[in-house]
Amino acid sequence: MRFFLILIAFSLLAFHEPGLVEANRYKAATKKVSNVKRARPALAVRQKARALAKTRKRTSAARPSRLSAAGKKLRAGLTLRSAVRGQTGKTKKALRAGDLTGAAAEIGRSPLRNAKGQFVKGPQKLSMRERFAVWRTTRSVKNAALKGAKVRSKLGSVEGTADALNALTVLEAKGKLGVYGRWQKARVTKRAFSNVRKSASSSMKAGDLEAAGRNFAFAAELRGGGRQTKSMAKELVKEGFKMAKAYSKAGDSQMTWDVLEMVANIAHEGGADFNTKLAQTLVNKSFTNALPELTKGAEKAFKAGEMSRAISMLAEARSIQRTGNAKVSRSVAKRQVRLVKRLGVRLHEFEAAQAAQQQQAEAAGAN
Repeated sequence: MRFFLILIAFSLLAFHEPGLVEANRYKAATKKVSNVKRARPALAVRQKARALAKTRKRTSAARPSRLSAAGKKLRAGLTLRSAVRGQTGKTKKALRAGDLTGAAAEIGRSPLRNAKGQFVKGPQKLSMRERFAVWRTTRSVKNAALKGAKVRSKLGSVEGTADALNALTVLEAKGKLGVYGRWQKARVTKRAFSNVRKSASSSMKAGDLEAAGRNFAFAAELRGGGRQTKSMAKELVKEGFKMAKAYSKAGDSQMTWDVLEMVANIAHEGGADFNTKLAQTLVNKSFTNALPELTKGAEKAFKAGEMSRAISMLAEARSIQRTGNAKVSRSVAKRQVRLVKRLGVRLHEFEAAQAAQQQQAEAAGAN
């Protein structure tokens, strides 16, 4: 009887050994898998993985709640909306200030990236609402640039026209212009070249040589030295010589020289011919016609008591005579002799000061 009691006690201890139930479950699962493994090996591997997954319990802490997921999505949406709103606000501010290139650069960048090009924390994709806001602002920048290129080129504003065309170039580089947008850009660039060409001609006729030179340089930059640039240079050289003839006839030697100098630069940049002999003839003629006007002006200033003006005009006439490029009539020579006697020492002191100033300028240029 004692032997049977000991045997029952050992059997109970063996039955309550920790992990025995889990081992029996795993044994049943592996036994089932081993039976399948002989027929289909791939299916056996999958069933073994499923059996092991059933024996393991997944903790509730590893699974995020629906409320936390919804909160994370809401925060990402608010971050994205704030970024897009700031970007469109800066773009509209640049448009109001007239900075088309700055507006195009601002709307061209992605709101999902920072200044270094890295993705910001939060959303990684634009929603439909923000995408529409960016598209609408981009269209406003494109339309403003197209209109600005037309209007500013008609007004002869080189800086404004360049700003508008640069804005279109930035939008194209950022992929914000479609096929139709690129066609509009090419069309408005062609029209801007035509307007700048007309502005250069009208500025030259109005006597604004600086504006004419800027417009020609910008037009040459737009075309890159093609046949149209050479044709424009020929027309401007022709108009420049007409203006130089008019100034030469009027005796305005300074304007004659300035016009011919600008025409020579245009001819050099545009590949047109420049008649050097005709230019020298016009300069000599302007000096010849300037002598009587300067002498008469010096006489009038002397009679009116304006000694400084009389001295400067007579000194200019005498310097022109020293070049040997002007023919002096007898009447002009007699008037100058009388004025030299009346002005006397003051004229010689003024001429000496001018000569010393010219020598200093030449020495500074040589150094």
